[in-house]
Amino acid sequence: MNMNQIKIKILGAVYLASALAVAAQTQSPLTLTYIENPGAVNTSLKDTSVTDFSKWANNGAGAYKDLTWSGVGTIDDVYMQKANLYGGATGTGVYPVQSAAPGGVGGSKAVDETVLTLNKPSSYFGLWWSAGDPYNTLSFYSGNTLIASFNTKTLLDALPSSYFGNPTKAFKGQDGGEPFAFLNVFAKPGVTWNKVVFDNPGSSGFESDNWTVRSQAWGTLPGETGAAPGVHFATVTGSKTTLVAAPEPAHVVSIFGGVLLVVAIARKKGSMGVEEAILG
Repeated sequence: MNMNQIKIKILGAVYLASALAVAAQTQSPLTLTYIENPGAVNTSLKDTSVTDFSKWANNGAGAYKDLTWSGVGTIDDVYMQKANLYGGATGTGVYPVQSAAPGGVGGSKAVDETVLTLNKPSSYFGLWWSAGDPYNTLSFYSGNTLIASFNTKTLLDALPSSYFGNPTKAFKGQDGGEPFAFLNVFAKPGVTWNKVVFDNPGSSGFESDNWTVRSQAWGTLPGETGAAPGVHFATVTGSKTTLVAAPEPAHVVSIFGGVLLVVAIARKKGSMGVEEAILG
């Protein structure tokens, strides 16, 4: 074998390794769970960073642009709504909501898509999902590469009745036709994302609160052994979702059903008036 043949083989191996790396990242497995008991508005996972959006409480409802989540990342566009029966984990202050203009939450200033860009890659994301409806969509990206995207349509059937209705003291039991639950998304070791996209293409709202980030994958910190905490009910790999049969805790009274819809969505932002604010 001459030198040119050796170089060709080496280059071929490099290209193959690069292609496999890209494919592995594109087909990254995510584990979706809901780990908290009915009524919980925060995760029990340790070593996380959380924003409850309390910095906006004095500024009131409105559309905001270019927010900084100190030490974590930035939020491009978001509409903040005053706490009501549909959202606000403490029952006071404001919470983020995505909804298509002009008839959605916020009227002409409604924001249908919000992008959270992280300062460093993350392997976990959690949120208090309130007043859930079929049009809420959550997507994870590494750069411009879609890791996974799913909507919440089948979660409506998966969650038992104990999760329905606002659990906060201020609005206890209201909006009993929609679920309120803390959702957690774990990546397998070595899989990360640096963008989380919230989207609601209709006039209903994607209400959430207590966004929670952790860069380390489950099992990489001292004392973390075994499976990630909670009920593992689906694994999302690229465009494929596999439902997982798992023992259910005592408070879960229904069997998980349906198929978690995994989609890649073409997104288009609309222009809107915005105010600037900084998360400390």
